[in-house]
Amino acid sequence: MIKNARYLLPFVLLVGCGPMYSTNYKLIPPKSESGRACVFHCTTIQSQCEHLERMEQDRCEERSRREQRDCERDFERRGEKAKWYDCTGETCTADLERCTEQYRNCYQSCGGEIKAETVCVSGCDQIGKR
Repeated sequence: MIKNARYLLPFVLLVGCGPMYSTNYKLIPPKSESGRACVFHCTTIQSQCEHLERMEQDRCEERSRREQRDCERDFERRGEKAKWYDCTGETCTADLERCTEQYRNCYQSCGGEIKAETVCVSGCDQIGKR
């Protein structure tokens, strides 16, 4: 065990208090009619991607619940009670950012233009203090 671990937590918390940034995207549509039709296709692909991601998240959550139930039953069969950390399931998230990135790439290939602007959203007073 780390000696004086209680002093480590405040230090770790302080390190994580630096500025946080977010990138905003401005999408400028293609000038041609065929380019705009292409962008519509990109939107369809993005919707399908997001649907598949959510389906995979649902499958993951169901698998995680099943594994957690099985783990708890194993403890019960042995006459033990599982602690909260004994049977934790996997974390399941949908990677919607991947779908959005795919959409932006498709959008550009259709002749659209994307302007990215990165802005500070939190801890901005820390900029330049390090």
